[in-house]
Amino acid sequence: MTTKSKINKKSNLKVMIVLDVLPDRNGAGSYYRDLVEHITPLVKNLILFGPSKNNDINTLFTVPMPGDNTQKLYIPKYYHLSKYIEDFKPNIIILPTPGFYGLTALKKAKEINIPICPVLHNDYEGLASFYWGGFIGFIINKIFVWLNRLFFKTANITLIMNKEMNELAKKMGAKKIVSIGTPLAKEFLDKPLKPINNKIRRVLFAGRLAPEKRIDKVLESAKNLPNIKFAFAGDGPLKGLVVKKEKELNNIKYLGWLKRRELIKELDDSEILVLPSSLETFGTAAFEGMSRGRIVIVSPEAGITNWSDLSSYLFKTSTEKTLTNTLEEIISLPNSKIKKISTDSSKIARKLTKETINEWIKTINKISKIN
Repeated sequence: MTTKSKINKKSNLKVMIVLDVLPDRNGAGSYYRDLVEHITPLVKNLILFGPSKNNDINTLFTVPMPGDNTQKLYIPKYYHLSKYIEDFKPNIIILPTPGFYGLTALKKAKEINIPICPVLHNDYEGLASFYWGGFIGFIINKIFVWLNRLFFKTANITLIMNKEMNELAKKMGAKKIVSIGTPLAKEFLDKPLKPINNKIRRVLFAGRLAPEKRIDKVLESAKNLPNIKFAFAGDGPLKGLVVKKEKELNNIKYLGWLKRRELIKELDDSEILVLPSSLETFGTAAFEGMSRGRIVIVSPEAGITNWSDLSSYLFKTSTEKTLTNTLEEIISLPNSKIKKISTDSSKIARKLTKETINEWIKTINKISKIN
């Protein structure tokens, strides 16, 4: 995948983003696809460089991701990526993933003195404990910490997804740390809102079907609330469990992995989006749900709860209040309350997206020393 955009010059910035993941395949991939839409008109030139699902000319070979065979590790063509950076001569390289693409770009940036902007998207210690645990998980976490330290120690500014990740970034050698928001895709913003229904009929989960997402809690709620429909959009190692439960319970539907426009339709056809993850550095799906005026339930571990402007519009589970309890609470709310939360959620999501884009441009300018 190489996405190149040239537009009317509003600044002299040439920006390159190097990813180790497919766009839309996980949170980091979607984040930068959406970011590109917003910042392209604000810079001279922008390139998003990484692997592609089809006709991948940038990748030498792939290997399955340990612990999750629905994802892959992508090994880039070293000379191809290095030459691309040399020819493009970016003012800054944004490096969100500490994989082989990111490492190659980091090495080249050092060689020709290009400033980098690393971004910490994941709590790797938490992920390692979920997928491997024990000694193997300990070793894998140490590898990720070491890889991130390579990026952070050479950068003047490191970006994090929420303020709770500040200490984690410091431990990995980050110098100055800046918390950055998440941009919404323009499709979520541009499509007219569909008013929320007067009655709660359908709940949607959208994301990776993985252990840290606590799919078990959503399935449990589906069993406890047989009169409410539950839809699951996504893919991952727990896909088989969801498909099995779909056969057992009449109110469960598995939708598969959805394209962006399909996801918006499913959101608009639901009243509630749930994201009860035990580990969630932000929670883009929750933010997208808010943008469409849906009622959103998250766990207190979701990073989106650390953004005060958003948190007040979210419903949160707790050790005392299960997902089922929270759903029952929302079902009992008067329609006027539901409508107000729906309207206010959409407005604040749009406001925060504008602020996030402004912060990104400010940070890129600062790192690039272009004013």
